[in-house]
Amino acid sequence: MKTLILGVALCALVACKDPAKEVVQVTSPAGHSFSLLPIFDEGVTDITVNIAWPTDWAHRADVNPFVPYVGAEAIMSDGTQTKPAQEVMEAFNDKNARGRVYATVDHVRGELSFPYEHTDYVAEVAIEALSDPKYSDAWLGRIKQKLGDDQAEGLSQGHMKMWNAVRYAFLGDSPVYNALTLPDVALAEDVDRAMMLDWHKAVFTGDVAGISVAGRITAEDAGVLVDQLLEKLPEGGDVKPQPVSLDMRPANVFLHLPEEDKTVLGMIGHLPNTTDEKDYVDILGIQMLSRSEGPMFQAVREDLRASYGVSVGVANYDRANRIMYIYAEVEGDKLEQTVDVVRETYETHRTAADLSELNQERDAYAANARKRSGYVNVASHMMMELSLDGHNPAKTLSIADTINALTADEVQARMTAVFPKAEDLFVIAAGPDASAWPGACVITSIEEIANCPRGTGS
Repeated sequence: MKTLILGVALCALVACKDPAKEVVQVTSPAGHSFSLLPIFDEGVTDITVNIAWPTDWAHRADVNPFVPYVGAEAIMSDGTQTKPAQEVMEAFNDKNARGRVYATVDHVRGELSFPYEHTDYVAEVAIEALSDPKYSDAWLGRIKQKLGDDQAEGLSQGHMKMWNAVRYAFLGDSPVYNALTLPDVALAEDVDRAMMLDWHKAVFTGDVAGISVAGRITAEDAGVLVDQLLEKLPEGGDVKPQPVSLDMRPANVFLHLPEEDKTVLGMIGHLPNTTDEKDYVDILGIQMLSRSEGPMFQAVREDLRASYGVSVGVANYDRANRIMYIYAEVEGDKLEQTVDVVRETYETHRTAADLSELNQERDAYAANARKRSGYVNVASHMMMELSLDGHNPAKTLSIADTINALTADEVQARMTAVFPKAEDLFVIAAGPDASAWPGACVITSIEEIANCPRGTGS
């Protein structure tokens, strides 16, 4: 259900290209180290703080997997012990402030964005919410109901059943599979305040994985703010994100869903994670494959006439496991042909792509990166991502220039070297006709995918 696929709201505009701006590493009076991008340009009013706490909750078999999602939603929406939820919501709206907490496999992330003149009020609310969450029964019930209903709806859809089967093949019946997929919707209703408090105690401590601050604030004031946000939290234990092991050996699988009226196709392969600092090259290579009028569009829609379009993208299971995927709704009677055409088109692109229009795509990608990094909250988020990968957060200011400098030879060499071979892709389809793909391992339930033959990969 959950991936590390993130949208970032836009706050006050800044000009990160300005050489006067600099990301610095600061240590607060209480000893918390954080990255800071101070910005005092005319018109800049906002400050964004990102904090990441390590967690191993998704790896535990003795806990309810819905708890982090319910808890993350409730912690900033349920008000505080002294301020009702409605009051906080209206005050944040009036002050143009935003706060959210969200859970991933390896971290729980918190983000606050607010105009500097409202720092005191926003900090007061955040401190109360983080240190002594309300978790009222009424609010938990509302969140559980919505989360359970949304999850039940998602699990009923054919394309989600297909992707959940992929996740089961890669992760097996493991706690991480359950944390990402939430297959047992009834567990949402079992979540109670005691579980919330156990989760909160395990996560929200002074032991953070990273802190980043950007916006209209000095180093001195930022240090005070960071200490205020964390000072009421207990000392942390020795919680560290655990590695996730994926079994991504190739397979050909057809999930028979007689009740569906559409046939969907997915191909999945492993990519290096973002610690190698080359993910932007991978994204550009994928954009060249999937762009409108690009090779995949031409092959599947224009030539084969088997689909209205094909999506190619990147997703994360956790920070260490990054995948690329190809997805399309296809004509059921052309499924076997589509599998062959998509494989062939992908492999040609991987090894000998037509990159004659790379510069245009590259420049648009760089311009978008430059624009997005010119917002306070995006800059703070990018600094955090770099920090969690062990890189210098200052690279936030130069990523657009790095993208602009890419050449076709570099992109092709990267794809050939690290993109999975077509023969190593995990291929799955789902639809109403069990005979649509001769030779595939036909299953009727997600769990049966464990019995399908797997290749060895390369």
